[in-house]
Amino acid sequence: MSKTVRSTVYLLALSFIMSSLPGFVYAVPIAAVQKKQTKKKKSSPKKSSSKKSGSSNQSSKRAQAKKYIDRGKQRIKQKNYAGALSDFKKAHKLVPTKTTQNYIKKLTPMVASAKKKAASKPKTAVASGPAVKPKSPYKLSDSIYKLTNDMDTSTRKMRSARMALKPLDTRSADEVHRQRLETIKVVAANRPEDRRAQRDLALQHETGGRFNEAKDIYIRLIAMEPNVADHHFFLGSLYTRMGQTNNAQFAFREALQLDPNHQLTMEELSRYGGKSSTKSMASDLIQEVSKKQPNGQAQLLKDVRTSLDKGDYDEVLRLASEHSSRFSQSASLVFMKGQAQEATGDLESAKKTYKQSMTIDQSDPRGGIALGDLYFGQGNYLYAAITYESVLPRDPMNVSLRNKHGLSYYRAFEWGKAASAWEEMLGYAPNHLEVRMLLPEVYYIMSLEYDRTGFTDLSRRAFANALSVNPNSSAWLVNALKTAGEFYRENGMFRLSLRAYQDAMEIVPSDVDAYNGLGATFWYMGEKQMAVAAWEKSLSIRSDDNAAKGWLLLANRSTD
Repeated sequence: MSKTVRSTVYLLALSFIMSSLPGFVYAVPIAAVQKKQTKKKKSSPKKSSSKKSGSSNQSSKRAQAKKYIDRGKQRIKQKNYAGALSDFKKAHKLVPTKTTQNYIKKLTPMVASAKKKAASKPKTAVASGPAVKPKSPYKLSDSIYKLTNDMDTSTRKMRSARMALKPLDTRSADEVHRQRLETIKVVAANRPEDRRAQRDLALQHETGGRFNEAKDIYIRLIAMEPNVADHHFFLGSLYTRMGQTNNAQFAFREALQLDPNHQLTMEELSRYGGKSSTKSMASDLIQEVSKKQPNGQAQLLKDVRTSLDKGDYDEVLRLASEHSSRFSQSASLVFMKGQAQEATGDLESAKKTYKQSMTIDQSDPRGGIALGDLYFGQGNYLYAAITYESVLPRDPMNVSLRNKHGLSYYRAFEWGKAASAWEEMLGYAPNHLEVRMLLPEVYYIMSLEYDRTGFTDLSRRAFANALSVNPNSSAWLVNALKTAGEFYRENGMFRLSLRAYQDAMEIVPSDVDAYNGLGATFWYMGEKQMAVAAWEKSLSIRSDDNAAKGWLLLANRSTD
């Protein structure tokens, strides 16, 4: 009992004491204070560890930046400026320094200029796969031919479209020539004292074959200016074309009396030196001038011509080289030098010399004709045709030159160009026998090619053109088939070549050339036994055929 009373008193006293203390003592619980103390204890080691980790990160950044800087310097030595700039930018981002900043400033314009140069260069595609095996040249030629026909088709379509947009010029060649003549007449009538205008009108008359009209103009010019040697030369040249050699001699003599060194007259007489109809006239006039001027151009040309006719080519070359500086503008001297070079076998020098003579006198066709003949003799038919074509405007009435022009395209298998050349030639020589035989062949081969490429209408038209030129097909059809066989063989179309030769043999079974061509096609196909059989058949028909003997000799050597 007493213990109970005593504890009660103790509690009352304690509560009295606690109530007398200030209220802020109870603001922070004991548990919170204890928690805060534990937090302080825990946070103190973290702060120390963060300080240590910060210093280690800074050192690693510096090390990495140094690596970038070292690699950047190495790349500068290798001239890899773009890579070096990238490295210095990375280093500057990690640890900014004046060194990295200077490098960046120096490298930035260098990299920019390099990019501009790279952008200006054309990009080339790099093959990623294995190298493609080259195709056979024969297959390539066939493909090119097909592409060419496709391009021709599109060209025809474009031409038709253009013609639909503008009025069609239906004038014939004669109408165009007549209108040009009328225009030149008006100019000449308005300027009667203009030599150039009168000369143009006279040349237009000469081109059209109206020699009397041209002669009247030259006579009128001589009456107006009798002391001008050019007018007498023009008249003499016209008389020569008309075949009036005596009158031409009088006109040329008058020109040489006015000017013994008249360049045009001397060159013209040198052209006539090789022709039988005018040779005596030219030699007489040159002899007259040589007596007056022993050291002049006339005497030199006479000596060179004499040596050339004798075959003394060394003397021709000597004279040409000695006097080349004095008469550098003499196309005749240069031309005869080229003839001597060709005769001695120096063909490349002859080509250069002929071209030089063409440059000196563009009105002289001799150098161009000789150059074309040289190409033709070498089998370079395409360049022969191109050369003849460049000379034609200088001598448009030369039928022989026009025939060579077409024949060169024919030998070069340029059928369209050959047909065009010979069609134009028939306007000058309608009854030319060789063209009447060869032009139908060209049309027939064009017909075969149009049919092969699917142009059936053009094929029928080409065959009709062949019959219109020469309706006697038996005279030219076999040769046309043999030419087609050679053309297809040269282009790698062996089956078509065999078919052409077989068609020719069906028409003429004993044609030796057909068997020889058939054997050649088999030979190029690798069928040697078939080729030998064809050539032996050729010899059985004609035992002295040299072509078959040559082929068999080649076959025997290859088997050995």
